[in-house]
Order: sequence, then C-alpha cells, then structure tokens
Amino acid sequence: MTARLKRSFKRLLNVDSHEVQKVLLLTITFFLLIGAYTVTRELKDVVFATIVGTDKYLFAYAKIFSMLVLIPAIFFHSRLVDLVRRHYLLYFYSILFTILGFVFVYYLGDPVIGLPNAISSPNRLFGWFFYFFIEGYSPLVVSVFWAFANSITKPQAAKNNYPVMIAGSKLGGIICATIGWSILISGSWSDTVNLQLLLGYSTIILGLVPFAIYYLVNKVPKSEMHGYEAGYQLRQEARKRHIVEQRSAFQSMFSGFSLLFQYPYVMGIFGMTFFFEMVIQALKVENIIFVKTVSENNLSLFASVLLWQAILVHVVAFVVVLFGTRAIITALGERRSLMVIPAVTGLSVLVFLISPSYATAIFAFVVTRSINYAFAAPLRESLYIPTIKEIQFKSKSWIDGFGSKFAKTCAQSFNWYTNDLFGSVLLMAQTSYFGVVVFFWFLASYALGYRFETAVANNEVIGAAELEPDLDAAQGGEQPLPTDLVPVKEDSKVPKDPKSFKDSSHSSSNRML
Repeated sequence: MTARLKRSFKRLLNVDSHEVQKVLLLTITFFLLIGAYTVTRELKDVVFATIVGTDKYLFAYAKIFSMLVLIPAIFFHSRLVDLVRRHYLLYFYSILFTILGFVFVYYLGDPVIGLPNAISSPNRLFGWFFYFFIEGYSPLVVSVFWAFANSITKPQAAKNNYPVMIAGSKLGGIICATIGWSILISGSWSDTVNLQLLLGYSTIILGLVPFAIYYLVNKVPKSEMHGYEAGYQLRQEARKRHIVEQRSAFQSMFSGFSLLFQYPYVMGIFGMTFFFEMVIQALKVENIIFVKTVSENNLSLFASVLLWQAILVHVVAFVVVLFGTRAIITALGERRSLMVIPAVTGLSVLVFLISPSYATAIFAFVVTRSINYAFAAPLRESLYIPTIKEIQFKSKSWIDGFGSKFAKTCAQSFNWYTNDLFGSVLLMAQTSYFGVVVFFWFLASYALGYRFETAVANNEVIGAAELEPDLDAAQGGEQPLPTDLVPVKEDSKVPKDPKSFKDSSHSSSNRML
C-alpha cells in the first residue's frame, strides 16, 4: 500500500496514522460484502414472489422457516468459532456462499424449477431454498465480518473507524446496485438472464473477500490486531491454558445462546436489533406487494424498482455517515447517540401515520433503513468491543440470525392481524404497534448506552466470568478469584493476569444493562 494513499486516506477521514492500513483494508472488505449483499438481498424477494407467491402469509411462513433453518446452522457456527481462528471463519463463509451462489445462478435458469416456469406455487421448493440461502447471508457472512472487526478495534477508535467503514460499504451498495439496475433497464437480455447476471456478478464480488482478508491479516502488524486490550489479554490467557479446548461440544454450541440470558447487556444488544426489525418489516411487505403489482409480472421491472430503492437508501446513508455520524457520536456520546435512533425512527413513522400513503411509507422505510445503516450500525457494533469472544462471535450470530428472524416473524404476525383492517381501526392498530415498539426501544437504548460507557470507563470485560472460573480450575484452585477491579486505561500497559479484570457479574452495576 503506497504512502501517498495512506496519507490521503488519513487526511480525508481522520483515521489515526497507525491504523490507516487496517481501516482501509477493512473498508475495502466491507465494500465488497455490502456491494454483493445489496444485490442479492433484493433478488431474494423477487425470486420468492415470482416462484412461490406474494401472499402475506407466504412471506410470514418464509420468515418462520428461515428462523428454524438457521438454528442448526448457528449451532454449527458456534462450534466452529472454538475450532478455528477468527479470519478463517470469514474465509469459510465467504467461500461457501460464493459456491452456493453459482449453484443458484445455474438453477435460476432451469425451465422446471427456475424462473422460466411462470406458475407461482408454495410447493415449489427451489424458491424457498433460495430465500433461506439469502437469509443466511447476514448472520453468517456480514455478522462474522463485524465480529472480526470488533475483535481488532478499540472502543475509542471505533468512533472514527466505523463511520469510515460504513461509508465504504454504502459506496459498495451504491455502485453494485447501480450496475445491477443498469443491466435490468438495458433490455439486452430476458428477465431470467438478467437475474442470473445480477446474482452471478454479485457472487464474483463476494468471492474477492477472502483475498482482501488474507492481505489484511498478513500485512497489518500483529500489535494492531489486539482490539480491546483487556479482552485480548483474557483471550490470550485462556488460549495459553487451553480453556476452550476443555469444553464439550455441547457447551461450545450452546454458549452463545445461553449468554443472551446470562447478561442483560447482551440482551440489550438483542433489543436494538429486535426493535429495528419490528419497525422495518411492518413497512417492507406492503412495499414488495405494491411493486410486484405495478410491475405486472415483469421481473426486470420488479427487480429494478427494488434496486432503485436500495440505491436511494445507500445514498442517504452515505451522506449521513460522511457528514453526521462521527460528529453526533463525538458530541453526544454513545448513550445519547443510541437514543437518537428510536427518536428519529419514531418521527419518520409518525409522518406515515399522519398521512398514510405509498409515498410516506417509502419515506419512513428509506429513513429508517438509512439511519440504521449509517448511524445505528457503527454504534451497535461498537457495543460488542468490551465483550469476550463468545459474545462477539457466537451471541452475535444468534442476535443477527435467530433474533432478527424472530423479530421479523413478530412483525409478520402484526401484518396478519391488520390484513383485513381499514380506516381508523387500521390507523389505531398501527399507532399502538409502532408506539409501543419505539417506547421500549428508547428505554433499552438509554440503559444499554449507560452500561457500555460504564464498562469502558472501568476497563471491564463483559462476560469474563465465563472464563475466570475455568482459569481458576486450570490453576488447580490454588488461588482465590479476586473480585476487585484494577483500573487500567485503554492505552496503558495492562496486567497480564486476566483475573485482574473486573467482569460485569462482579459489579453491582450488573443490575443495569
């Protein structure tokens, strides 16, 4: 990497000199991931609506079944986390989804099970399989990338570095969605070939991710790959004493799920994802049905409208993250910034409720998604930094996979309930639904932000109690487990005994998120 590129990157985006190379390579990787995901995510709805159908009940069943399918996949992932190194997880999932992507490219053109068969039916399993494939992208590819980034980033650095990475991902979404949109409106190929081309080129982009990660791991100095120093020292001690290897396969697979209920802090992060999905999913299905209706079974038109909306979301998010995210987080701090997210979401939904229409629904949909990508994502991901690896990689996959799908299922239940409602009755139901969700979202944001600031200020490693008993046992129980906190600044020298780090379970503040 040239010195001129590093200097330009530093001046443009205010990244610390010693972290320029790492942040730039993470940004390139995220550019590729979100660029590919932007296209495939919209294809998911197009293919499912075309092959299976557009009934609301079918979309609800799709969310329920995808949630159930992901459960064994996340159990397998939890075991894999204990067996391989962090970056190997990214290699594995990006290569796996690249291979599966090309398989689906081929079968999209099959005259019987693919898109050429224009008869929609819930019995056509290929449409369900394609939906499950794309639904696994977020918890098993994007989530693992963020877990890797969180594990090598310090809390203070996240304020500057994560907005940069988000901005890069928005550029990836804009560019890749624009290319896809251009293919669709060109009229050069049939609808089936158009969708095969979109999935094919997005899969090729995903296939570049392992090369970017390989370059990052081999070029960035190891001293810059520590992240939160207290958590790093704890992991090193656990690795030295082979603590993880001593766990059974059952313990390994279920640890991420159990941590959700053991630590209110982790459940608070779950709430941030849950409440967002509850709002956005209630708006999304109506949008898909409307676009499918006006496209009159023209698959290229159907996909192009959804991609156009994706471009709009990414453009708005890019502007917000480039000019507002870092400034707001710096001015308000994490706690108040987290509270801004439900407040803005609530205001955008209020516009829709005051004047219900397709235009205001799109406005609320675009604003909510844009705020999530540009503002909520860097804040939410930074919450994982002061936690143990099991929370960063295992609990996070449960939150992004099962938790996200569970929220969407709950939102679909609301869609079912309101399917036959009209006028003032529908408005009252929607107002009650969104009002309750935003209210609890606001409360969770306040408590979670307070707990994060307390943990970082006191140099706590949330979840350390999961390792400390094992460490004590590994030493033969010769020394009592200390519960006093040794305050250490993030950039100062940290004691190498992981027991000196106070866990949230040893503090009275554990009663709060």
